Amino acid sequence: MFLSNISVPFNPSSFSAEDEEKSFSSTDSLRSAMVWKFSRAPDIADRPWEQDAESFKGNPAKSSLVRDYLFSIRKQKVMPHDCDAVVDAVTPQVCYKLYWFANQPGRLDWRKFGQKDGYKEEWPAASAWKGTPKTRLQQEAMRTLGTALLSRPGELLSYRRKHLVFGFDGQVPYVEVLPLDYRKNDPNGTKGKPQRLYRRPEGQEFLCAVRALAFWLEAAPLEDGEDAFLFRKINVGTDTVTSEPLSYGKFLQTFQCTLAELNEDYAFYGVHSFRRTGCQILHVFFRWCLRKIADWGGWSDKDGFAVIFRYLLSENDDDWYPRELWLHPFAQVRLECNECGRACGCESY
Repeated sequence: MFLSNISVPFNPSSFSAEDEEKSFSSTDSLRSAMVWKFSRAPDIADRPWEQDAESFKGNPAKSSLVRDYLFSIRKQKVMPHDCDAVVDAVTPQVCYKLYWFANQPGRLDWRKFGQKDGYKEEWPAASAWKGTPKTRLQQEAMRTLGTALLSRPGELLSYRRKHLVFGFDGQVPYVEVLPLDYRKNDPNGTKGKPQRLYRRPEGQEFLCAVRALAFWLEAAPLEDGEDAFLFRKINVGTDTVTSEPLSYGKFLQTFQCTLAELNEDYAFYGVHSFRRTGCQILHVFFRWCLRKIADWGGWSDKDGFAVIFRYLLSENDDDWYPRELWLHPFAQVRLECNECGRACGCESY
């Protein structure tokens, strides 16, 4: 028996405001079921869903309301690392604390992990996180590389062995990072440019991605060919590195655990903080102009400078210098080195 004479009574009271909002996948499944059900009735299969007196007639799957609703929840379904949530930038002081904490004697000695005379973690947070040496090495490599390249989280986790070229420029070692095949503002991978990172001088080790990558690749060599992922999952119990790529959730968890060990409020930070941190360090610490930052970070010429300002200025970021001393006549916060951004030694605070 066909459903040619089907009609549905219109009763608004049957819908409750407390009904749980459906996700896109479940809603699309319901719509597919309606399409199959009403396709068996030739008279209404292609008939739009219309109201007639106190009832509705036609195919509900053809309703414009259903189509608009599916479109609205489809637009809201984004990856977690693509959200525009405002996060704090990691100041150079916090970067140095992260570097100092990870480089305590024996904490990165992955060769002695699990041995009787190996290093034993004594910090309270270690019982909950169990940060192994290779986990800390990978975290330092991700932090310094993401900050130096102004990478988005998804881009940082997509780097493989084929994207890295090691070499020497005279006596200075460098790592040249080739552009990815896909980026948010470059889907075809045709606009990207190589980014060459040099080893930072003494005193700037906490910002040196070349050193961090060297230590990480020494502990976890890329033995699976050119397509091997740079950052991979780690078995915490044995401190062994697998061939599977590191997930976004584990990436965020590791970063927040390292901040918690320093008694930093990790709720204000996210993995997108690396991109914000890199922009602010290049602009304030190394005195880069906005045009140079836009070219280095791969921003499109259609984005405009407002996008970069969003990374440089935020009410959530901490001031690099005490605000009450900005115009102090004896506080030498204005006389800074053009190379490193540090003030002279006669500052009075």
